[in-house]
Amino acid sequence: MHVLQLTIKEPWVLLGGGCTETHLAAYIRHKVHNEAEDVVREDGYSQAELRIATEAFCSALESVASSLEHDGGDILIDMKYGHFWSGQSDSASVVNWQDMLSRCGCGLYNSQEGLSWSFLRSTYHPFAPQKCLSQAAVGTASNLTVDCFTAKLSGLQVAIETANLILDLSYVIEDKN
Repeated sequence: MHVLQLTIKEPWVLLGGGCTETHLAAYIRHKVHNEAEDVVREDGYSQAELRIATEAFCSALESVASSLEHDGGDILIDMKYGHFWSGQSDSASVVNWQDMLSRCGCGLYNSQEGLSWSFLRSTYHPFAPQKCLSQAAVGTASNLTVDCFTAKLSGLQVAIETANLILDLSYVIEDKN
């Protein structure tokens, strides 16, 4: 009820089904891969520190998306939009993913759109995911899965604040063993 009230109060939604998380992780990896020197110069971090922090943050986002797969299936990301896809558990030997997959997690894209995929949490070259919401794409999607923007933003803020608190505590608490 609270999430519904938040959505009515602030009527913004994000793509659901793990697609926002995988898209955001792909975008952040791409930006850091291409603009690391600018970030390092402005904030005073080393490139190694930036890459470690980025990978930890993106892995955490992908873990949220991965938790949506409950049947032991394979979890994939498309290399065009950065959306979440779930395949059957015995699909490791599949060559043609188009026949095995139907729609992405949010339901916006189908597998017949000439996409290529990679296993989530595997090593793939950072890419710039294309923007998702063209009017034509939204018009063809009959059942979209969406998440409340306010609730998701709040959850992300709590997670980041918790991580910062843990990092701050590591400076205060010292293990002498």
